[in-house]
Amino acid sequence: VIKEAADLYRLKDYSAFVQSAVEQFVNLMQSNPDVILLKSDGELDAAAFKLDASQNRIRSLAGTGYFKGAAKSFADELLDKNEMKTVLTACTHGEYIFENGSLACAWKSEIIGTFIIFFKDLGLLKNFDSSIVIVFLSHICRGMENLTLQMNFNNSQNEIIHKLGEVVEFRSEEETVHVVRVSKITNIICESLGWSNEDSDNITLASVLHDLGKISISDSVLYKPGKLNSEEFSKVMNHTTVGNNLLKNSSQTVLKLAAVIALEHHEKWDGTGYPNGKKGKNISIHARIVSIADVYDALRSLRSYKQPWSRK
Repeated sequence: VIKEAADLYRLKDYSAFVQSAVEQFVNLMQSNPDVILLKSDGELDAAAFKLDASQNRIRSLAGTGYFKGAAKSFADELLDKNEMKTVLTACTHGEYIFENGSLACAWKSEIIGTFIIFFKDLGLLKNFDSSIVIVFLSHICRGMENLTLQMNFNNSQNEIIHKLGEVVEFRSEEETVHVVRVSKITNIICESLGWSNEDSDNITLASVLHDLGKISISDSVLYKPGKLNSEEFSKVMNHTTVGNNLLKNSSQTVLKLAAVIALEHHEKWDGTGYPNGKKGKNISIHARIVSIADVYDALRSLRSYKQPWSRK
């Protein structure tokens, strides 16, 4: 039971986690000699349900057999009256119930709410050890709690990073849209390169802060309608190191990645970029990708000092 539950912790997608949990629960039940299927096709019908507090109804999250493909359906649309009664009793009391060939086991949590595993057309011999079900369900729910907390943390981090990106560019509505477009272009590039969802999501989010250091540049320099003199351009170049210094000491993966991007996104392949004149593959691949997205959007956009370029 512990081994099966431990495998679930490798999954970071909520829907995939619940579906895998149900499938592993089914494997656990089918391998138990004290469990009898009361149907001829040999497939165990199981579903994961969760109380939808907003509508005060019980909703399906995942399932196998009869319940396969029924995610997001309401329990009262999938179950007969007796089965629904079993689920409601388990849900109300947060306990394990077996009656009329149906098994329902509920778990109540302050984080995920009320979660129920349900099996239909099932027979249990008198030697069946219900603690197996309860232990496995507890591991599933602890995993769901951890995943929910991680998702909430990620959502908060994402929102804060996007707000930081907006703060940097708040002086210009045009530039605020630029940050959003750069992140989207970055994501498109990563997908075309076949990067994993996690790696793609990390760089897409980190790209939002590529110009964080611009908060150190005055409006008169940043939005000057014309060519910058050497002193002004020196101030602009300094935004790369300022951004890096603001981010480099973070312990968070996305912010550490953003620090590298902030520092190196103006380096050039031939070594003529700034601030350190890096060249070729010595420049971080993440910075190179964001640099392409940044330059492409800058060329295609209207600026105080130029007209937008066409796609041609």
